[in-house]
Amino acid sequence: MMEEYIRILLEQIRCKKSHKYIESEIRSHIEDQIEENMSRGMDPETAERMAVNSMGDPVMTGTELDMIHRPQMNIKLIVMIAAISIIGVLIHSLMLHDSFLQPETEMISGHYLRDVIIGLCVMTGICFVDYSVIARFSKLIGGAIIALKILLIVKSLIEVNSAVKWIGYGGIWMSWLLFDMIYIPIFGAIVYKNSRQGRKGLIKSFMWMYIPVFLELLSANMTCALIMLISMTAQMYLAIRKGWFGESYKAAITALVSGDVATPSIAASVVKAFGSVFPTNTFNLYRDIVAGFIANDERNYITGMLRTINKAALLFGDSSSELSNSMPAADNQYMLTYINCHYGIMVGIAVCLLIGWSLFYMFRSLIKQNNQLGLIVGTGCLMIFILNLALNILINLGAFPIMECWIPFISAGGSCIVLSYALTGILLSIYRYKNVYPSDVDVKMPKLKLLLEQ
Repeated sequence: MMEEYIRILLEQIRCKKSHKYIESEIRSHIEDQIEENMSRGMDPETAERMAVNSMGDPVMTGTELDMIHRPQMNIKLIVMIAAISIIGVLIHSLMLHDSFLQPETEMISGHYLRDVIIGLCVMTGICFVDYSVIARFSKLIGGAIIALKILLIVKSLIEVNSAVKWIGYGGIWMSWLLFDMIYIPIFGAIVYKNSRQGRKGLIKSFMWMYIPVFLELLSANMTCALIMLISMTAQMYLAIRKGWFGESYKAAITALVSGDVATPSIAASVVKAFGSVFPTNTFNLYRDIVAGFIANDERNYITGMLRTINKAALLFGDSSSELSNSMPAADNQYMLTYINCHYGIMVGIAVCLLIGWSLFYMFRSLIKQNNQLGLIVGTGCLMIFILNLALNILINLGAFPIMECWIPFISAGGSCIVLSYALTGILLSIYRYKNVYPSDVDVKMPKLKLLLEQ
């Protein structure tokens, strides 16, 4: 009787992914009721019949559950992203008519619409992919990214002794940034898979965290290393705070902070010891940039130029600053300064507020997430957005040393645009399946069985 009830109930629920969890919950509830009925003196058959009857009509109950446990689209977020995309296309279209832009800058802006279309396609595709399925293969994907990073670093050091920033095949080139940043949500899934393993799971998670950061530092990709370190630290803090590893909170946090300090120190020591092998020139460049920022001398030229341009900017309209003629990366890293200079500070503030409000909405939707896997993966995605936006604003205002970062959805460049939409696709997928999965979801890799016929 119980089996027939469950079968009829599940037939009413269209989302097959939720069947396993709903069946487990219904079965557990009925079995508990059977035990209670038997404790009152009922025979097993009567106890089962009474327990099933107390659940109500299976068709009606299944229909009600179907309305709850089904994928849902986050229409508000999609509308926000569409509005930001339209604004970005409009700004970059106007930029193409500015005479001061360098030819290479025009080329980047000229590809903006194409990159947005590609990004939207990527976002749509990822949105309809169950993020828990990707999580099952997270260690395989993360391991492949780390292995490829090691191979590229070795290849780069042997050939040109320069920082690894681009990867290409068959004439198609893509910034390594895309792989570095995608690793962060993948890492969240890895931490979730390591949870409930105690100290062993904590140590394994630390290894998955610090190895890629160490590799980024060796290849002198400082911005990626910083963003990865801060983002993954936030994810680890969240996991430790929730007691996923069962370790002492203070001991785990102490280990986390120690690792954050030790990893850059060890990387710097390795580079210093083997200066003839690693790209020390890039390290020296960052050192000079930071030193110039602190001393406010000639090494701080770009920051000084950004301060001057923004100081001369009007609240509304074109300030016609002469320095804007020599402004580098106007449509990418210094997009905010361009907007402030040519359209007014209030327009720049409005663009940042629109993006900021979208990120706040993403955050608000995420904290309502019941599924723990979705929470930690989504945290990684949000940290990438927040850190890049915050750093970019500070750098454009001359309040932070120069680093490579971008404004989500607005800055030109295929990799950062596609990355923005890919991360949004992951967040949309998390929202889409928020009512399908319970708090804990099975993310074990499927076992492949070979049937050998005699």
